[in-house]
Amino acid sequence: MKKSVFLILAFAALSGATLLSCSEKENIVVTNPPSITIGLADDNDSENATLLFTLSENATGFRWALGSAEDKDAFLDGTLDGIQDVEAVGTKEITLENLEISASYTVFAAACDAEGTEGPAAMFTFAIKDNAVFHSINMLTDYVTSSSAAIRINPENYWYRFEYALAAPEQKEAFENGSLEGIATREALDEFTVSYFNIEPGTEFIFYIRAYNRYEECSETFEYAINTAEASAVPEISLGIDDQNIYEGNYTFTPNSHCGKFGVFVCNAGDYDGEFYNEYGYDGDVLGRLLEYMDGPSYSNPMAIGENGGTASVQYFTPEFALDAPLEAWALLYDSDGEPFGVQRIQFSTPSFNESYGTAEVTSFEFTDISPWYCQFTVSFNEETLLAFWAVFTESEWEAELRNAENSSDPDYLAKKIHELSYDSILESYYFFYGDEEIFEGSVGFDTGRYYVAFIPVNGNGPVDGGWGEPYAEFLEIQ
Repeated sequence: MKKSVFLILAFAALSGATLLSCSEKENIVVTNPPSITIGLADDNDSENATLLFTLSENATGFRWALGSAEDKDAFLDGTLDGIQDVEAVGTKEITLENLEISASYTVFAAACDAEGTEGPAAMFTFAIKDNAVFHSINMLTDYVTSSSAAIRINPENYWYRFEYALAAPEQKEAFENGSLEGIATREALDEFTVSYFNIEPGTEFIFYIRAYNRYEECSETFEYAINTAEASAVPEISLGIDDQNIYEGNYTFTPNSHCGKFGVFVCNAGDYDGEFYNEYGYDGDVLGRLLEYMDGPSYSNPMAIGENGGTASVQYFTPEFALDAPLEAWALLYDSDGEPFGVQRIQFSTPSFNESYGTAEVTSFEFTDISPWYCQFTVSFNEETLLAFWAVFTESEWEAELRNAENSSDPDYLAKKIHELSYDSILESYYFFYGDEEIFEGSVGFDTGRYYVAFIPVNGNGPVDGGWGEPYAEFLEIQ
């Protein structure tokens, strides 16, 4: 008795496929290469599937093979077992018999013209299951490291909305009833990549996913196994903080013995999210974006490079002057053969509040030249000072702020006012001194009048309560 079955379908063009020769003929460059599409014929029953291959007008035949989604590269380079050559024009039906119930299959095909030039390959994924009819969700592993994984999803021109999560093998029920933490939902018409970082090494995960078509029909839940490598068993890098404060950090990244090369950069957490995950850009393909950085000219590559087991040094500034500000390092890892292996994200932060810091102070100040539009000065600070913000007030403005400070319940009122006015909204940055010089040089450019040049130094905690130093102001008269 025949079984009641359904066919789960999936189709995708193989991105990045090269022109391959159907025979040993010399490669020929063509502007309109032959092409092929794969679909399912109407007559399918039991364990059989009849496939419909449709060729372009300039195609005279094709090669094809049955395999799994992971066999793409083997088909492209001609090493996949079972590749068959077929002479045909127009359309060709081929029936696959004795297929297993609940098994998934992928068919590859590439058309060839009369000159032997092969066009781009296509693939078609299907499965046979009992009692219902659904299209499949085509998934491929982009990479898996010890702490990250990426899966490519193709909507197959059928699905438009997806729900998915990465979780433990026993959490399918929680995913299906919506109680699982971390369930993501998105719409997509084109291929996208789902990436996970800082996940546990040496762990078996299940990527749960289900999809909806335009009729709001929901697929079954598909499970895609992801097994992260053991820590230190595959290419990785480690972060070393050489020195760091709320404004500047100097970092050294060291590869393990499996990492032949890497590129890495540091940024504020989330700074590259728009570039990595925008659906009109790389749409989750972090690996692809980092590869483009590495392959591009040096001036457009933001990454420091470590090669042949060597380290990479990165200096990064955080002009927000914030404590506990989240930072992240993005690394493109290569294996010992120099092949791209995956992406690693390292999360860290600027320093936390330190109660042991002393009070920052201005220790000396002197005008070395006073003239309209150019008043030069020198200033120095004590060893507790990390940064010193400064601003210029007219005489009346300064006297008004002194009165406000006397009437304010905030003991740091004047310090905060100087810090506030040190910000240049046009330049979108603060006027400040920073560094290890004993004496700093600066200048003020104003017309004739009476002014105060005011400073507020801060310790390593920065411009926050517990970080403010002693306000300092020097009178200036320009005649």
